[in-house]
Amino acid sequence: MDRRTAWSADNGAVVQAIAASVAAFASFTRDAGSSETADPLRDRADACLDGLAEVARLEARTAALKARLAADYAQAARAWRRRRPRPGSPPPTSSPWSPSSPVS
Repeated sequence: MDRRTAWSADNGAVVQAIAASVAAFASFTRDAGSSETADPLRDRADACLDGLAEVARLEARTAALKARLAADYAQAARAWRRRRPRPGSPPPTSSPWSPSSPVS
């Protein structure tokens, strides 16, 4: 398994977890206030709190994915800068990650 495949598998699992959170959140909003108990207002408030807790979990997973992507990007940028040309190959061109590249 190459590095790109491993990266895709790791992030695919995170994306699936985020999708599951979104589905759970949707069920909370759909079910809010639909129960037939003695206190429908309390049921609705509880459903809203459950939905907010699910949103917090979703945001945590999203933040973890952002952190992983930023770390992978930084590692790729460092590797790009350290890369040395093979003998006889043309000189390296400027990359979007090199500090000397103009910012547009």
